[in-house]
Amino acid sequence: MSDDEWPADSEAGLAEAARWLDQHAREKDADSSSSGEGRPWAGHDIEGKLQRAEMGIVAYDSSDVLTATLDSPADLRQWLSNALPHSPVSFEVYEVDVAELTRESPNEKVFLVRHELSPGDATARISYVAHRLSNNFPGDSWFTINRSHQFTPFADICCDDGRVQSYLADYCAPLNMVQDHLYEGPVKQDDPRWFGIQIPGSAVLLTFPKDVTVLQAAYDGDGATMHLCAWPWRQRIAHLRAEAVFREKWKDWYDQATPLDPVHVAATIKGLQNDVTELMRKDER
Repeated sequence: MSDDEWPADSEAGLAEAARWLDQHAREKDADSSSSGEGRPWAGHDIEGKLQRAEMGIVAYDSSDVLTATLDSPADLRQWLSNALPHSPVSFEVYEVDVAELTRESPNEKVFLVRHELSPGDATARISYVAHRLSNNFPGDSWFTINRSHQFTPFADICCDDGRVQSYLADYCAPLNMVQDHLYEGPVKQDDPRWFGIQIPGSAVLLTFPKDVTVLQAAYDGDGATMHLCAWPWRQRIAHLRAEAVFREKWKDWYDQATPLDPVHVAATIKGLQNDVTELMRKDER
């Protein structure tokens, strides 16, 4: 299925996206299991962490979920726990009643914010983006400002000694402006539903429309650094599919258990050099 065959925000398109993500996750888990056989340092347990420390390597991974497939904040919280098994901090997850917020304060502007806390800082640096939380956005058009600038709410988090040391959160909702409209369970309403993830140690909420978002959760350094990003579902799946095509093309080079034929390596490098040379010639024309 090509990218333009995914119906925008349609029920059929989202269902196909969910199936593709599920298959992608299963294939990724199967690859990880086969590559981890006979390598105890690949585990999430204490033994694995100690062996990684001795070998000077770290665990890292990235996972994605179409949040339309999750029914409640508890489901999202459990998914985050599975996707970030080494996280030293917990994430609070809520349902944000955006419809209630806009009904009670129709004239109050809830701007998205950028918070940045560097190591040693007492308070975060804050800047604002002129974009309101509202249910008046059809589908994933909420991810676009002024009909031109597309954004993805994200948070990069660095931890040390079991706590958040620094973070950068952008296009997030200020917690103090939405905190009266946060709920632990599903909000009973016909309006579009929104999830919110509080960034530990911050006053911001990574907020996104539940039905049109793919949430990415990644970690590196055995959980010392984490990345959360709320993507428009079509954009993220297009990226993942392109990545899957790339990995399939170069799967022999990703296989650490099978040595590459030196002749094949030399021919491939030569071909790539020729491709780069041709691209440079085109740019000069």
